[in-house]
Amino acid sequence: MSWQAYVDTQLVATGHVNEACMLGATDGSVWGMTPEFQPRYYEADTSDDQGNPKKITVNEVTDLTTCFANGFASAPSSGLRVNGQKYMWLGAGDENGTKYIKAQKGSCGLCMAASGSCIVIATADKSKGQVFTNTISAVVALVSYLAQSGY
Repeated sequence: MSWQAYVDTQLVATGHVNEACMLGATDGSVWGMTPEFQPRYYEADTSDDQGNPKKITVNEVTDLTTCFANGFASAPSSGLRVNGQKYMWLGAGDENGTKYIKAQKGSCGLCMAASGSCIVIATADKSKGQVFTNTISAVVALVSYLAQSGY
């Protein structure tokens, strides 16, 4: 089975995942993804500590792989950004021994977990009736399978 097939059958086909991608944990290479859902490199507007506007360069690949390397202990310094969207970090959880992180932007929840060599990221859109806890379970199940299979 190709990596893309895992995105299609193990995540999206559950009905609880709106967008998803699988990335190499060390280099951020895209293994599989829903159309156009992947880490990006761009400039973003933000503000400094005094509230003055400034631009920052965002490299989502570097941020996500660093987050993985640090055991998902905290969000990247520029915030958790995936596919050009900034999510509010909601913290970490554990399901059946698999650690995952939760984040949110509007009606969309984001879950991210990793095996030894693969980061799996998926979103759920509440406005489409997707239940975020089921998204988490789908991500955790795939990551657990990958870890048991040596990935």
